Formats: sequence, C-alpha cells, structure tokens
Amino acid sequence: VSWIHNATIGTRRVITTAPGGDQVKGGLWIEMNRSHALYGLPGRMTQTEWWIGNWQAGIGRKPADWAPTSFQGLKAEEVLVVADEATGLEELWEALESLASSKRSKLVAMGNPTDPNSTFAKICQPGSGWYVINIDGHDTPNWTGEPVPEVVANSLISKEYAQGIIDRYGIDSPVYLSRVRGQWPEDASDGVIPFSWAKACQKLNVDLSIGDVELGMDVGASEAGDPTVIREMIGNKAGRTWETRSSD
Repeated sequence: VSWIHNATIGTRRVITTAPGGDQVKGGLWIEMNRSHALYGLPGRMTQTEWWIGNWQAGIGRKPADWAPTSFQGLKAEEVLVVADEATGLEELWEALESLASSKRSKLVAMGNPTDPNSTFAKICQPGSGWYVINIDGHDTPNWTGEPVPEVVANSLISKEYAQGIIDRYGIDSPVYLSRVRGQWPEDASDGVIPFSWAKACQKLNVDLSIGDVELGMDVGASEAGDPTVIREMIGNKAGRTWETRSSD
C-alpha cells in the first residue's frame, strides 16, 4: 500500500490474484483495506479495487483458468503482481509473468507447498532464478518465544494445530511437511497415486522404441469449459500430453 502511495499517480499499480474470488476479497484485500484506513491513505478502496482519482492503483482479480487473457492490458511503469495461494494458479503463470515483464516490475508468489508437481514448486527449487523465502512453522513466534503482539500470535500457526496434524497424519506425512514445516513433500496429500511413485516410474530404464503407441482422450465440453486432453502411452510408459479448448 505504501509503495503505491509514494508514487506519482499513474506510474505504479498493484495487481493481486488467488485461486478463488473469495480468497481475493477475504485475504489480501481485507489487509489492504485495513492499512488504507489505518494510515489515512488517499483515494477509495472497494473489495477488489483502489482508486486514486481516476487512476486504478490496485485491482484484485480471479479470471477463469481458461481465460488468462483477461489480465491483459493492466499495465503501468511499475507493476507489483501478488499471487496468493500460488499452488492453485497453474493455468495463469504465463499471464502473471507477462504483467511483470517491465524492468522495474515484480512478481511475488506465496502459498503452502502442497503440490510438488506444480509450477509453484518448480520455481521454488534451487537454480530457478527466483528469490525463495521458506517459512518453517517451527521458526515462528509461537515456537521460538519471540515477543509479538497477541493479535499476531493468535493469527499464526499454533502448536495445538501442529500436534493435531501429527496425531492424525503422522510427523513424516506430506500434510505435516507442507502445512507446518513449509517443505515440499514427495507426495501430494490429496493424490490418489503418490507422487513419489510417479517419479520412480520416470527413472525406469525403458526403451521407448519398443511397444505400441496408444492414445487416451478425454473430450472437453466447449471452448469455455474443460479442455480436450490426449495422453500418449508407449508400451507401458506414459508419454506426451496434448490439450486444446477448440470446439472442433
């Protein structure tokens, strides 16, 4: 909020997104409205927009996954793109990165490390070119004893919640690793087939020249619905994936 406030009108803009509209309004924009009121900043804020005069300084948007182009045109000299719950934004990464394509623009992505096969997981790996900040629940004030205001302590992950996860899933479970320790697990907590099994299959020494080529197809609804997806299988190994939203 202060980043926008200290700029010349029309030069800076903040764009925020999340997997769901309620997350946009009930997460980031509640905090932005609180700061706007607390510090008496200019302009007016709604649940998803900040107007300073006729300049739209901030906007929160959750476009449909199949229509990332609805982000286009939201430009400024400096753009700060904030992606919350980034694991759930799989179809929007190209659009988000294009918004922050100018020299002084930035893209901040944050979220729980729940899906090790997501784009968010890939950019959090060493050598990705991203600056990664990992926050382990054990390093937060409710564990370390660091003095913080009560409202902050009550808003952070609690030891009671962590113990409940241990009792229910185990201390080495993907749920505990991702939700408490802030680490990428080998297996997605909601996966039918563990991700570690899929990774092991990728390492099998299989000659792709041997075996019949078969294609499995899931037909989508329309251009505005689910995509049509074709998956290749060569012998007993999964191959390439192709998808389209064409109605043809």
